[in-house]
Amino acid sequence: MTPMTKRLRPLAKPGAATRVAPFAALALIAFASVPLPILHPESDPRVTIALAATLCLIASFLFTPWRSLPEEVRALPALSYFAVVALMRDADGGAVSSFSPLVLLPVIWLALYGTRRELVASVFLVATVFAAPILVVGEPPYPIGEWRRVLIWTVASAVLGGTVQRLVVDIRERAATQAAVARIVRQLPTSHDARQKVCDAVCELSGAPKALLLEPDGRGNLVSTAMSGMNHAKLTLRIGREPSGAVTAMAAQEPFFFPDVHDNPAVATEFVRAIHARSAYFQPVMQGSEAVGVIGVFWTDYQARLSDRVAAAVALMGWEAAVAIERADLLERLEEQAQTDSLTGLPNLRRWNSELPREISRSKRAGKPLSIALVDLDFFKEYNDTYGHPAGNRMLKEAASAWRAELRDVDLLARTGGDEFAVILHECDTGSASEVIQRMDAATPKGQTCSIGIASWDADEDFEELTARADAALYEAKRNGRGRTELAGTRALSSVKSEPSPQPPEPAPIRSRA
Repeated sequence: MTPMTKRLRPLAKPGAATRVAPFAALALIAFASVPLPILHPESDPRVTIALAATLCLIASFLFTPWRSLPEEVRALPALSYFAVVALMRDADGGAVSSFSPLVLLPVIWLALYGTRRELVASVFLVATVFAAPILVVGEPPYPIGEWRRVLIWTVASAVLGGTVQRLVVDIRERAATQAAVARIVRQLPTSHDARQKVCDAVCELSGAPKALLLEPDGRGNLVSTAMSGMNHAKLTLRIGREPSGAVTAMAAQEPFFFPDVHDNPAVATEFVRAIHARSAYFQPVMQGSEAVGVIGVFWTDYQARLSDRVAAAVALMGWEAAVAIERADLLERLEEQAQTDSLTGLPNLRRWNSELPREISRSKRAGKPLSIALVDLDFFKEYNDTYGHPAGNRMLKEAASAWRAELRDVDLLARTGGDEFAVILHECDTGSASEVIQRMDAATPKGQTCSIGIASWDADEDFEELTARADAALYEAKRNGRGRTELAGTRALSSVKSEPSPQPPEPAPIRSRA
């Protein structure tokens, strides 16, 4: 039995009668050809015993509370029927009895609904039904030459039962695989991490303990974007510069199975040793005619061969992975667009409102300082009115680019309105924040000035209170003549910027009309 299939419960209602009916009908039809005890009192008592036993077995099939009993006892009614067949053969002339084919009924039943062990037991009982009378009763009903019949019936039942059981197991596994894939496919669109879901699904469908998804990074490498069953660091494979089954599968656009990856020159040996893999399978992720990734499946024990079911399931998840990757990337782009200002390329107000509470929580956990700054370009409406909106848009883009260059990678600069910007300064107290903002202020292009309000988090206030203090400092800078930076709760930090040099061909920016 594989992890994908469970033993059927044919005797668990509903549907038990439907499953038992064909076998019960064949067992009862056999009595139509012999004198029944009810009509012929002089008939062989063994027929009476056999009929009573058959009826009892049918009743036990239908009315026993099998759900409350251990699974091991559910084969007993089928195995007990061999005794009925032995009685009927003996009552019908022994070795020449026409009832011999009835031994196949329990064999077929257990092939359909039993385990392999129970099927083996039924084949053993077939041999017993034919061989025991030769040894116990002997001639004339059971001549010594009947050993050939014993061999033929035993082999035939083994072949028939084994074939039926393999077909049934295969059908169950395929049905279980299809059901599992359908369930997983339904879950993928709502999964917060579709790539991780694909790796988890591959492990579930294949029975392998480890799986990963690798994708090109655009720089000549395959990098792991999701893993299941392992805590290995991010894997990077250099395409064309080192042996790798994943790289080979992606380049050839064909799956590859490695029964033993130990010291295999075609596999990244260091990685498979690190995850204690013994066998591996690599399935390219196809998007149309292009390979966009590779799924790696790893077993810690030796797998001599890969079953068709596992290969088909992983291939199917490869196609689903392509759809999941495309969908995830699209959602990521849409989310990025939704949080990005289309003119400057900076994060927008939505991103600012989500990032600032997160950064405050992070600073609280780490015990680190945090400061923010609110920035307004001075008299930007007049600038637009004088030079036109295209010139105003250029000013915004140039200012955003110049300010971003003066900030660290960890800092966040966002455009929160028309001429309004905001900055998160990580691990900056008031003094450090002032230095950074002064550099940024000095980089404002074309001699344009801006008013800035700085507030440092007091280790207790929430993001709304912190923003309100920075906003109050910003308006203080505007009231004090603009072109200034003010600290929340203090007087002026810096004087008005020095006069800018002319920037031809554009005229000098508009100054205050106050």
